Amino acid sequence: MKMIHEHKAQKIQMQRDHQELIQAAVNKPHHLPLVRSQCSNEMEALEGRLEDELKRKDMKIILELDQKVFDQQNLLQQAGIPGFCVTNNPQEIQLQMLMLKFIVRLGEMSVPP
Repeated sequence: MKMIHEHKAQKIQMQRDHQELIQAAVNKPHHLPLVRSQCSNEMEALEGRLEDELKRKDMKIILELDQKVFDQQNLLQQAGIPGFCVTNNPQEIQLQMLMLKFIVRLGEMSVPP
């Protein structure tokens, strides 16, 4: 969320800066199209840079999640729990997730004396 707010603030600041440039160019009508074009190019460049930054952040998060899955699979495999092995197969991961939910539910059940 922090990144989104920072990106929004950067866009707002650039819009303010552009508005000032356009206001300054109003007195020079022959410069106005050039200023507007420059502002448009700067905004497109900013949006492209912000989009790339967001994609890099998303990829970092995905890689961290993949590492967590790997660590969990490895730990459960080493513990000797049947059905758990290190894999990247989405179907096997889904099955492992269902088995984990079942194990957790079993652990939450109270056993009659």
